[in-house]
Amino acid sequence: MKIFQLRSGFLLAWSEGYLIVFSICKFILKNSTSLSALRSLTISGPAIPFVGPTLLGFLFPTETSLIVAIGSLIMNVVQVPLTVILLSTDSYELSASNKNRKINNLGLDIISAFKKPVVWAPIFALILSLFGITLSPIWQKNFSVLGGATGGMALFSIGIILYVKNPS
Repeated sequence: MKIFQLRSGFLLAWSEGYLIVFSICKFILKNSTSLSALRSLTISGPAIPFVGPTLLGFLFPTETSLIVAIGSLIMNVVQVPLTVILLSTDSYELSASNKNRKINNLGLDIISAFKKPVVWAPIFALILSLFGITLSPIWQKNFSVLGGATGGMALFSIGIILYVKNPS
């Protein structure tokens, strides 16, 4: 029962956090939909795959792996697809005055979003995982090497971007 409460609590916190930040940015700060979506993902998107094991290991020593997995699923299966869909809405938000046209475009945006690998790949991986389908050991090793390099590459990329942009 404790595990279920923990899972549902994290799901609600991350989902509500996204919606609250989006609402504040969109309706109070009057930002565009795409900017509101980006800010929502940035602020409420859990960086749990990177900091989760380190920080949560002390708070929840037996459930750390489960919390990291849930956080990754919420971010990759819910928040990222929603953000991709909302990012594409600005293209017609300003020009479309007809309500039917907006609904039509929203449907096309959802279809277009699901054509992008950043949206369908995590959902496809979740489905494969639910059916117990695993990768061969050779592919697992390849993805482990890639996964191990991503943190360092992200920091390296940030360093280069900051050097080029020279923020004051």
